[in-house]
Amino acid sequence: IPQLSLQTRPSYIPLSYAQQRLWFLDQLFPDQSVYNMPRAFRVEGAFDVEAFICAVKYMVDRHESLRTRIGVHEGEGYQVILDAAEFTVSFEDMSSFSEEEKAQTIQEIVKAEAGYRFKLDAEWLFRVRVIREDADHHVVCMTLHHIISDGWSDEILFKELNEAYEAYQGGREPGLEPLEIQYGDYAIWQREWLKGERLEAQLSYWKKKLLGAPES
Repeated sequence: IPQLSLQTRPSYIPLSYAQQRLWFLDQLFPDQSVYNMPRAFRVEGAFDVEAFICAVKYMVDRHESLRTRIGVHEGEGYQVILDAAEFTVSFEDMSSFSEEEKAQTIQEIVKAEAGYRFKLDAEWLFRVRVIREDADHHVVCMTLHHIISDGWSDEILFKELNEAYEAYQGGREPGLEPLEIQYGDYAIWQREWLKGERLEAQLSYWKKKLLGAPES
């Protein structure tokens, strides 16, 4: 297997094979939320909302995958890298609501975010909402489409987000090392490596394994 390295970017950055699978399924069964990755958590105690928003925007700028949507060119999906400066974090202050109204509204928002139906070719595939219940109680909703992230990446996302938040809270810029390789580089590398005879061998193997399988 060739070493993964920084790649020359073509005009249309290809999808990785994993992304292509999800894009195909979205074309086949549009307007679904089954591949959402919703995260909702409550923050108790002092919470610097401005520092958190800065940290989220820092992460969006740092990781191209968080600012990727899917374009279509000649019938094929490709990665569109969006401008990090255009990303927004929604903030809602419910401190004036009754406790019953807070509970009901927050439950509705969390449910709506989890079931949000992303348009892969038309919008950000990463959503963040911050809800203030009162000075010491906040709820954060973060929703990603699986085409730009996975469960394994959660550890990296929250570790770096926490480091960035602590830095901004302390009046500093985050000191994380710049990334040498982005997901787009991986996708290009994978396409270059897994093609031709190597790809045909993989396809042939699965065609034989699935021969005679039920069609539905």
